[in-house]
Amino acid sequence: MKMVEVGKITLKEAGERIGVSYRQAKRIGRAIREKGMKGLVYGNRGRPSNHRIKESLREKVLELSKGVYWDFNDTHFTEKLRECEGMVLSRETVRKLRREAGVAPKRRRLIEHR
Repeated sequence: MKMVEVGKITLKEAGERIGVSYRQAKRIGRAIREKGMKGLVYGNRGRPSNHRIKESLREKVLELSKGVYWDFNDTHFTEKLRECEGMVLSRETVRKLRREAGVAPKRRRLIEHR
């Protein structure tokens, strides 16, 4: 883009060199002019996701996991949350929450052959 500003190459050539279309090259050039190199970084970078679980719900799930439902596996715990507590979460979400908190799954006892 610096070469475009100086006039050594055209915007179309710059777009071909970096592997984007002419329109995309125009957008990139404008972002660099307005914000510098920070203009190339995605705008929501560093912000928390809009789809994250509320902290209060996270704490409640972990409290139930360590208390009332301490001996349940992830799938059974998720079913009980839905049935008894009215919390609708996916099994994978529950699994991630429990692993982050250090709640490991119960190990199955190996059944010896014969």
